[in-house]
Amino acid sequence: MKLKNHTLFRRRQYVINKDFQFRYIGLLVGLASLLCLVFIVMTKHYIELNLNPLIESGMIASPVVNELIQIEKQFLNKNLLTVFLLVLGPLTLAGIFITHRIAGPIYALERRMKQIAQEGMQNTPFHIRRTDEFQELVESFNDMMASLQKQMDQQNQKIKMLEGGQEHEATQKARESLKKVA
Repeated sequence: MKLKNHTLFRRRQYVINKDFQFRYIGLLVGLASLLCLVFIVMTKHYIELNLNPLIESGMIASPVVNELIQIEKQFLNKNLLTVFLLVLGPLTLAGIFITHRIAGPIYALERRMKQIAQEGMQNTPFHIRRTDEFQELVESFNDMMASLQKQMDQQNQKIKMLEGGQEHEATQKARESLKKVA
């Protein structure tokens, strides 16, 4: 049974609500980009702050050392860019996964509400994956549906009682009128 539940709620599509998910993934990647940019600028500033006084004072006068410093600066730029790109990929994937855990239940709940609007009330409870967010919302939705179903059942019972009473009255009136005719 556990295996059936697992396959029933398996993720089939990670990008469900493109607008919502891409907006928040973009925000996440933008913040990471900003942090990487700040780190790059601070690192470059720190290197310039330490090396420029040495070069300007003449303590490092050798052209070989100056060339080595330039090679190190280029190496640092290349490595910082590589680190940024290596962080960007997993961060994007994490953003897709995290936003899917939010967008998935909302999408499923929206689908269920449309189904109820088209087909009417259903006695089957609504479920989402245990790892998804909004478990409390789903529980509240199920409680609301159970309460509405109970109210509808009570209304139907009252209607049947009234109809039964009216049928009884109609039968009594028909019998009385038959007695009068006979």
